[in-house]
Amino acid sequence: MGWLALVIGSIAGGAARYGLGTAISRWHESPFPYGTLTINALACVVIGFLSSAGGVKFPMTFETRLLLITGFCGGFSTFSSFVMEAVALARGGAMTMAAGYVGASLVLGFLAFFVGAVLGRALPTF
Repeated sequence: MGWLALVIGSIAGGAARYGLGTAISRWHESPFPYGTLTINALACVVIGFLSSAGGVKFPMTFETRLLLITGFCGGFSTFSSFVMEAVALARGGAMTMAAGYVGASLVLGFLAFFVGAVLGRALPTF
């Protein structure tokens, strides 16, 4: 049952990443990878929320954690795309933009996780 939860979550997360990434790139055309930055920050919010609230504020089975955290968030966020985009910016001569992207990704990721964790702790217990 765990594998099925993982696969379903991964498919849903990958599809959500593709859909949101495509929408962001259509809305805001730029050499700066706003789509991946946004997606990874959202995944950090969700993981922060679930790690703070899951099991404490509402019950989460092992399979639910596989579905939501490992599967969905793992399929939704993308470290490899982040690295590839940063390297592409640097190779293209946009060193400042590449450094800004790396810095923004790290700072925003930690802040997003913190916001998610705060939101998770603020939930009433079910």
